[in-house]
Amino acid sequence: MKRISTYREPLMGIAILWIVLFHAEVTFPSWLLPLTWLKEAGYGGVDIFLLLSGLGLYFSLAKDDRLPRYYKNRFTRILPTYWTVIGLATAVEFVLLHRHSSLLSLFYVFSTLGFWLNATKFDWYIPSILVLYAVFPLYFYIFRRSRHKAWVTGSVTGIGILLSLAITWSPLNYLLIFTTRIPIFFIGAHIGYLIREGKAEGLPAKERQETGSPVGGREAQEFPARHRESRELPPLFKGLILAMGVAWLAYSFGTYTEAELWKTGLWWYPFILITPFLCEGIAKSFKWSSGFALSHGLSKCLHFCGKYSLEIYLVHTLVFGLHKETARYFAFDRSGICAYTIYFLVSLPLAFILHQAVGYLTQWLFTRKNAVTPHV
Repeated sequence: MKRISTYREPLMGIAILWIVLFHAEVTFPSWLLPLTWLKEAGYGGVDIFLLLSGLGLYFSLAKDDRLPRYYKNRFTRILPTYWTVIGLATAVEFVLLHRHSSLLSLFYVFSTLGFWLNATKFDWYIPSILVLYAVFPLYFYIFRRSRHKAWVTGSVTGIGILLSLAITWSPLNYLLIFTTRIPIFFIGAHIGYLIREGKAEGLPAKERQETGSPVGGREAQEFPARHRESRELPPLFKGLILAMGVAWLAYSFGTYTEAELWKTGLWWYPFILITPFLCEGIAKSFKWSSGFALSHGLSKCLHFCGKYSLEIYLVHTLVFGLHKETARYFAFDRSGICAYTIYFLVSLPLAFILHQAVGYLTQWLFTRKNAVTPHV
């Protein structure tokens, strides 16, 4: 599992590419059937994002548990970029497409309340990740103080599954796309704990205390060294869980209609089993292929996509949404592969520009605010 942390950014790159593939309205020839299957399951990239987000948040709070700083860093990373894209999307709709949004619908989108109230279909991921970010410190507080950490994560996982089952046949079942992802987010945090514990084993005692590593503090007394190695699942067991998840997903696709998969949440449950070990397998493949020249170029591309994954996610939905207006320029492209490849390539520099512009503006605003705030 340690390699998941080492290759976190390339894994995020793979996740965003998988999501982009899922959103692209393309048709692959029959001899590329595995690619079609990969596209149909592309929403699993979100589960990778959530696992890596939970992992990263654990590392962040373990290093610095000051809540004002935590919330500032998390929300200033997401909301300014999100609001900018919403503003651009609204302007494009008004100027180019002559569509008008009511003030109420804009309020729902900008506030992210639209998803929770089922008042807008614009986006679900940003509202969901903001809620998970908001409640994570409570989980972290309980987790760090518990002697039975696996039980804490298991309980949160169980709550997410039970909540999903409870709303499946209710008017709230539109929230399944969020509730079924609660487990993987907190499983990611638990993996972060396991990785951090393992990384600290080789540190000098003084450095362990300074870093706040579990191995150097109270948790080291609770979990002696002879027990730490047993906390990692055997490879065979991991493979069996991954195979069960893939089999469950394949069975669901082959048995149920798209509407049934959506209504029951069977789109998403299998990825609770798949995601952790899929990430570990991909991370190991990065390690094994690191000596090849082609791998070095691919790694750079994945690092870029991972670094700007939030911006790519938001921008590509905006660019892809213009397909109906630009389809006439791709009349020759019945499969859609050429059109959506161009849309994606256009999204990359736009994502980079968005990241730089919002980052600069956010930094300027906070610098200006600090400059005018009197010191007392």
